[in-house]
Amino acid sequence: MTGQVPAGTRQESRSRSLRLLPSAFMAAVVSVTYAAIVLTLPRGFDWTDEAFVDTMIASNRIATEVPLGFQHLLHPLYELTGQSALALRITRLVGYVLLSGALVWCARIALRWVGINLSRSGWAFVLLLAQVGTFLAWSYPPRYLSYNELGSWFSQLGVALILLALAWGVASPGHRAPARVLGLIWPGLGALTTLLLFAKVTSAMVFGVFLLLGLFIPNPCYRLWKRLLGAGAGATVMLLVLWATGSPIVAYLKNAFALVFDRSAQDAAGHPLSAMISTYSNSLNSMGRALVPALLLFTLSMATFRRKAKLTPDAGRVKAAATDWLTWVLAALLLVALATLPRAPVWPYLAVIIGFIGLAGTIGLVIAGSDGAQMRRSTVSRSLSIAIAWSAVLAAPFISAVGTNNGIAEELVFSATVWAVVLGIALVLLMRRAALLRSRARCVPALIGCVVVVMVALSVKADIAKPYRSLSLLSQDTSSSVPELRGILLTATDAAWIDWIYATGRSLGAAGVPTVAIDSPGALFAFNHNGYATPWLGHGNLPSGFRSLRLACATHPPDDLFVLEPGPVGGRASTDGAAVNPGVAKSLATCGISFPGDFRVAASRPDADPAHAMTIWRLKSR
Repeated sequence: MTGQVPAGTRQESRSRSLRLLPSAFMAAVVSVTYAAIVLTLPRGFDWTDEAFVDTMIASNRIATEVPLGFQHLLHPLYELTGQSALALRITRLVGYVLLSGALVWCARIALRWVGINLSRSGWAFVLLLAQVGTFLAWSYPPRYLSYNELGSWFSQLGVALILLALAWGVASPGHRAPARVLGLIWPGLGALTTLLLFAKVTSAMVFGVFLLLGLFIPNPCYRLWKRLLGAGAGATVMLLVLWATGSPIVAYLKNAFALVFDRSAQDAAGHPLSAMISTYSNSLNSMGRALVPALLLFTLSMATFRRKAKLTPDAGRVKAAATDWLTWVLAALLLVALATLPRAPVWPYLAVIIGFIGLAGTIGLVIAGSDGAQMRRSTVSRSLSIAIAWSAVLAAPFISAVGTNNGIAEELVFSATVWAVVLGIALVLLMRRAALLRSRARCVPALIGCVVVVMVALSVKADIAKPYRSLSLLSQDTSSSVPELRGILLTATDAAWIDWIYATGRSLGAAGVPTVAIDSPGALFAFNHNGYATPWLGHGNLPSGFRSLRLACATHPPDDLFVLEPGPVGGRASTDGAAVNPGVAKSLATCGISFPGDFRVAASRPDADPAHAMTIWRLKSR
């Protein structure tokens, strides 16, 4: 009849709608989660970690106690954006969003070069799932920009460029781009390695291993000397840029490598190598044990898509239907296993989710296979290229995490985007495989992707409701007079406390005067963000902090000095010579200064809550 749509067309349209439904759901969850992140971005401030990082950036000090150089990279940006803590948070969010787009773009090019093509809707699914990497960075307390984020971005982008270089080498001539593309990749790798060296020296050392492996894989179309020259040129240009922006290149590198290879410095910083290895091992063991059920169920459910894509009469159809039902049952059990993971404490919970993302992505790619790939004939260099490329992708999150004294699995919250891209590609390939089989369980891989997005989005919601060392972000609605905190809303109590510290610093003419804060980096940031010693002096009584004060005292003996001490006068220090912290007193004694005997009380703020009381000491005139 005229005007009627054929039944086959209606069925195809309905099937397409069902295929796009998971992506539409993911897009909705991603949109709502980003809206929540943007809404709470200017709310709350972490007076410990965030204040420490922002003080390092504002002062641009050379860290003498730990091998950190991220502040030299971010100080020009901090000045360019008007010395705003909120601008650094915005940069963090924009950086993660751009990272997800860049990694998906690199993955698309690499797969296209080796002859594997996904549909536009497939790549849209991958891009949506890649936002999990951004959400994970907002599922745990740090919302500020520091070495964790820079190390994550540079290491993941570096691995993506290594992947492109190796993919070009194994691609068949009909699929790869002109060789001049490599003339951009290798300088880019040199520049990224230099940036990573400043962001986190331990990460740069590990990344350098993969860079060297990629350099020395034979590529007859782009000789070794060209690769070395390109990487060297990129590193040189980046060093010139850092020099032009005022980064203390020689002083930083000399100090950083001395600290990395100095056993006593590691012990002083509370990061002895043996303790770190033990911490990493325990962290990975704990994550691995929690992952076994979910990974086993994922493997079994996805393995059902490896059957032959050939329909036989009745018996074959019955077998296919039974297999589809088995897939649904296993997938349901998988969702139960993921939903019942213990959510407290939150950091190990997130580590398990990240581990599932990375390992499930790897397993999914193995199951999906390389159907459609077109590479050069099998050679040793091809096998090596594939092995190195895949090892680099698996190692990418660990590259940025290495060097931490926290559990290394938990530290992956900052660098999981590349694994999210891998999982997205694997799920799309499995969906395509299931469609070829005409499986009634073809949407199971998409549903798994949806569940992962929802789990991480709920973690973002939980952090907003109960953030680290603070009240609910939505309950904080008071602005402060501190210029660096403009646009950030605080609790009324915090705003009053930090306003007093800022105003007192101005009235005392503290700008440029050497200042140390005893376990109060937030107060130092508002007072004058001075970099005389570590901004978090006395935290955990770590010897490294006192070492920074002794070095500063020995190399630049102060004629004037402020000491910010939390608590009221007489609360923890008194004018009779009893010191709040023996480490501070001993460190100042190395340059002939007695604390608090040689100091007078310049200002004090009493408060019923000791955390909001403050005593400001000033060195007496000599």
